[in-house]
Amino acid sequence: MSTGQLTLNILAVIGVVAFMAFLTARDDRPQTTQAAVEADSEIPAASASDSGESTVAPSVNAAPTGFSQDRAIDLAGQHVPDDVQSFYFMIVDAERDSAVQAGELAQMMVKASQEQDHLGVTGADASLLHQVMLMAFALTKDEQLNALHLVYVGRPAHQASVEAQASRAGLAMDFVAYR
Repeated sequence: MSTGQLTLNILAVIGVVAFMAFLTARDDRPQTTQAAVEADSEIPAASASDSGESTVAPSVNAAPTGFSQDRAIDLAGQHVPDDVQSFYFMIVDAERDSAVQAGELAQMMVKASQEQDHLGVTGADASLLHQVMLMAFALTKDEQLNALHLVYVGRPAHQASVEAQASRAGLAMDFVAYR
């Protein structure tokens, strides 16, 4: 097994474990399809005082200030049918090489499409997430991705370009704003 395959398998396991944790708390999830908080290029780290609870705006359930992996996974999970027991998930990490992550994401996209599955993707650094996502689309330009359902949890400023690439690839996509 190559290092890339091992890394992909580890990421898939992490995604499944996180999703299983999400399923145990699913009954308490907010009934919204988008979350909104501050709109900077990076999603700041969650503070120690972050309670993790949402505050309700007139028609939108706002996410807590700061980035939370659990919250991002929950938001993505809201766009996966209840009968789906697990799905692929990748959190883009600013500590890792973006080209390596784009390759891993491209592999996950192909595998999820082959399995007619969902793939959630997010990251604390919204600009890096966007860059990695676009690189992964470029790496998969010759692949059949029409059976993939992508759930992108990121900044609204990146929505149009990510949706354009998803449309070009012929895949279904839900954009979830995590501002």
